[in-house]
This record gives sequence, C-alpha cells and structure tokens, in this order.
Amino acid sequence: MTSLSLCMIVRDEAQNIARCLNSVQGVADEIVIVDTGSTDDTVALCEAMGARVWQQPWQDDFSRARNAALDRANGEWIFVLDADDEVDPRDRLKIRPLLDDSSADAYFFVTENWVGSLEDPLSIRYAQIRLFRNRIDFRYEGVIHEIIPALSEARSKMIPIRIIHRGYLNEEVTNRNKINRNITLLEKALSKRPKDPWLNYYLGNEMLRADHPYKADQRYSDALQYLQHEVWIPDLPLKYATSAWQSGDLQKSIELLKQGLLHTPRYTDLWYVLAMIYYDQNLLEKASQAFEKCLELGEAPSAYQTLEGVGTFRPSYYLGLIALEKDDLQGGRRGFVQAISYCPAFQPAIVQLCLCDWIVDAFDEARSILQATEAVIENNNRSWIDALYDLTDIFATRRLSLDWFSKEVHQSSLFSALESLSHFDRNDVVGSIFYQLPNDGRRSLSEQPWLYKALSNFWRWTLTCLEDLRC
Repeated sequence: MTSLSLCMIVRDEAQNIARCLNSVQGVADEIVIVDTGSTDDTVALCEAMGARVWQQPWQDDFSRARNAALDRANGEWIFVLDADDEVDPRDRLKIRPLLDDSSADAYFFVTENWVGSLEDPLSIRYAQIRLFRNRIDFRYEGVIHEIIPALSEARSKMIPIRIIHRGYLNEEVTNRNKINRNITLLEKALSKRPKDPWLNYYLGNEMLRADHPYKADQRYSDALQYLQHEVWIPDLPLKYATSAWQSGDLQKSIELLKQGLLHTPRYTDLWYVLAMIYYDQNLLEKASQAFEKCLELGEAPSAYQTLEGVGTFRPSYYLGLIALEKDDLQGGRRGFVQAISYCPAFQPAIVQLCLCDWIVDAFDEARSILQATEAVIENNNRSWIDALYDLTDIFATRRLSLDWFSKEVHQSSLFSALESLSHFDRNDVVGSIFYQLPNDGRRSLSEQPWLYKALSNFWRWTLTCLEDLRC
C-alpha cells in the first residue's frame, strides 16, 4: 500500500492542534512535526496523538522549517497542513485514493481561508498544493509564502477537497501578531530582492490587512511594474484596485479592474468589486449591469483566489437592494429569494426578506421565512433569528417590549428597520413605535434626519383617523 506522511511545522498551537489532527485521523501513515519553540502544551498534545516531533529553533524562515519536516518523512507521498487548518470531514476519505494515480505528482486542494469574526466569517477560496510525491527536488523556497518551484513543472491536478484555514480570523491575527511578523519577514526579504514582483505583492497584501492602503498601493504598483511579460498574478489587479478604492482614487480603481479583466475575463471577483464601487457611488444602473455579469459568470474558477458567493448569492442580494432603492418591492424580494436559494442561511438576505413582508403586513410570511432558516443554521448561531422573530411581533402588534429594546444590540436593528419602513411610507408603524420609546431611545432616534418626514406623516395620518372617528 502506498504510504503517506503528514508534515507540519508548529509553535504554540495547543488550542488548534487537536482539531487539525482529528480532521485527518486515519489518513496518514505517519505524522512528522517540527516544533519551532512552543512554550505551551503543543508538543505533548502532538505526541499523544501519535506524532513524531523534532525541535528546531525558529530562524525567520518558513521554508527551512518545512524542509526540515520533509527531510524526516518516510512516506512516498507528503501531505502538508498548518496547525490552524482542518480538513472538511466530508473530504477526509477522498485523500488516500489519490495516491494510486500514476498520472499525477502533485495535487491542488481548495483552501477556504476564513477571515473576520468566527461568528460570521468571510470565506476566501484559492487553490493550493497540499499533496505531492516525496522527492528530493520537491523542497520549499522563500522565507515566507513559501513555494516549491520544481512543482511548477510537475504533473498536477486540481481536486475539490476543502481545507478550512482559520489563521486569519480576527482573534488569531490579534493574538499572534501575524501581520507585523509577516511585514518584518517580507521587508527583510525585499531588501535583498527589491524588484521581486511576488514579494512586493505579498507585502501589499499585509499592508492592506494592516489598514494601510496607501502603503499597499505602492507595493502593488511595484509588483505590477516588475512583472515579467509571461507572468501574471490574477488577483493583483483586484487587490491593487481595493487599495486604490480605500485610498479614495475611484477612477484608478475602476481602470485597474478593467485592465485585470483583459487578462482574466472570467474572474468574477473583478466584476464584483467593480459592481461594489458603482453601488457605493450610487451609480445603480452600472452596478446592476456588473452584478448581472457576476451571475452570468458564476463562481470564479478554482485556480483564482475568490470570495465565496461572488457569482451567486452576493450579487443577487445587491440586485435586491437596488430594486428596493427604486421602490420596486417585488424586484427586491426576487433578489433576496434568489440569494437564499444559493445560500439558505445568508443573514442579510433573510433580514431584507422579512422587511419586504413587514412593509405589507405579511407577518405570517415573515415567520415562515424564519422557520425555514432555523432548519439550516447552527443552534449556537440563532440569536439574530430570535431578534427577527421579536421584530416581526413588534410590527405585527405595534407594541414595543422595553425589556427587548433595553439591549443595546437590538436598538440599531430596530432603528434600521424603522428607517426602511419609513422609506416605503409606513409612517403609521414608525410613529406608533416612536412614542413607546423611553426618552433616551426617542432622543437617539430623533437624531435621524429621515424621522422628521415620517413623524409628520404619522401626525397627518393620526389626525385623519380622528376626523373619520368624529364623523
């Protein structure tokens, strides 16, 4: 039977390592781990799960540490993971059969990089070589964002096995100071090779993560300048356009996206960011056309770094919002229904669907939407569903629970819903809720400029009702 070695480098990964190794239980014949200086229980946990662990001091060089693990591997194939990775449980048993394919030397898997908050992460996907033959010429190079150059000439295949990477969730980034570490390593490498397009590109990415768009802009500019004619980094225009957008140069951002589309016309993310810029500038017709193009293309090819949903539920959702901007309630509803047909638990679309029903007093329909959503979400992530149930009851009865409103997390959702109802001239609802608010809540809501028209119309509606009663 063909043998497989799982190779990893770790340091202070006690909170992650068990989840990672459990996700590949029974897949590898051996687990080879190089520890670069853990001070927690990482080593003991690894050994308890059957790993062989070697100690090697950290030398500011990821390739050196990874190659140390490869040098100790006995398997015919190498499988590479990080401690903050996890193999999708649906895909675990798909790995070993790949070892018997004589037509491949390496396999790309899909890395699903979670960024933002753990409760509601964004998922950015890209292809990454994870499985390759154990050959002496297959060794890493580069102090960070390391690659195996020889694999570029190897026979490789793309397999839709999903690896979840949690290393760039907010808590992980903050606790480990990853961005500063990466910037330090990249600047050191760049001082030796200032015209390396990849180093400039990677440093631009870290500057963008660090919320330094002007610095990122310069690095991306250099990366684009130093690219050789036969080399193209597909998401460079995407990142460069994002930094230009954040720096306030919208025209430059648009031109960069159009330039990128000349090289990669089927890269949906380029169209999506272009649509978002138009939407942000209230250029709704241009935004609609770009969002429609996203739906026409569908999700980006797996070879590109891509945000999950750019060809499905995200443009559908924004087309719904654009319809509401035009007072097209049915068009808005179609967009939101289409969004949840792609992603049944997509929270923003669920919220907007409920709003569409609140506007026309279709409260039973709103409750049906929430019941359907409950069936597809995790039990530990239902607080927002409960809040929408409560809002549905509030608007159905016109009675505000002050206990519910006293929770600060609910106030913004109520105010946002009232603003949207006001936009559709449901000022009777706005007025009836406004006069039940405590003084501080009423004061906060009174600061919203849209409220004046709503309350004026509410009083007009109230006086009309009184006149009707008098008659």
